[in-house]
Amino acid sequence: MIWINTMDKQWLDRGPCPNCGSSDGNVQHKEGYSHCFVCGTHFNSKGNKMEAEKVIPMKTESVIKTVGTLGALSERSISKETAQKYNTDVKVNGNMNTHHIYKYFDEGGNNIANKVRDVATKNMWTEGSMTDAGLFGQNIFAPNGKYITITEGEVDANLGLNKALDTYRKLIEKKDGAEPLSEKDQADLENRIKEIEDREVVEKIEDHDPVEIPCEKGKITIGPPTLTRFEQARIMGARALQLSLGAPPFITIPKNARISLDISMEELEKKVIPITIRRVLPNGDYQNIPIDYFL
Repeated sequence: MIWINTMDKQWLDRGPCPNCGSSDGNVQHKEGYSHCFVCGTHFNSKGNKMEAEKVIPMKTESVIKTVGTLGALSERSISKETAQKYNTDVKVNGNMNTHHIYKYFDEGGNNIANKVRDVATKNMWTEGSMTDAGLFGQNIFAPNGKYITITEGEVDANLGLNKALDTYRKLIEKKDGAEPLSEKDQADLENRIKEIEDREVVEKIEDHDPVEIPCEKGKITIGPPTLTRFEQARIMGARALQLSLGAPPFITIPKNARISLDISMEELEKKVIPITIRRVLPNGDYQNIPIDYFL
């Protein structure tokens, strides 16, 4: 494994801290500011003490006041169908969305709270009783699943899963070229997507001994059926290093190849690199996927 140390490129030098008196706790950053890792004080480029960021609590309302209608979150490229699935409404003025309304539900499926986002100012506040509400989107998933989906916010929850499933559907439908899927293959595809949609949103992961999840060609159950751009970059970088250190190539070197990275890209495209990708779930379970299993 290759480790790249970026600290030396960011933090330049140590020095005394004018706030706590530490002899070497104040570290200068390349951007001009400095930070004392002893007392936690931040200084600007002129050496003046900077005030800590103030955390402003989110405004709350005890009753649900903001009412909207079902519609697309067009400014975030989220369709009306996806918004409907995640119980997200919009408040409209003319042809513009002014507010997003993210609905929260209790265990009985009752809408007991909303989080409202002002599109123009990006201010957010809650309405109703968040205390008894589940996680956003938890009400639409089956209660006995094994997997967890974590997103940064409600918008990402709306966008993430459905966009991923839509991409997955298109990849499977196109993998055999122009020929459409048979009725059986289409039904199998929809069943697989339904299984993913029915996974439970888990609030707490119990102690668990990691186990290997079996992998078969065409049945990748952790992550997308294709290599992610991060996996591609990691593979090409490691392989290019091997080639630059004298490792023999697995292909005939292309005439237009100028550097070892060009060769590694071509090897990856042809899936001739003998490498296995390990994908790991939050609970430690993992799946070892040979490179030729990816679409």
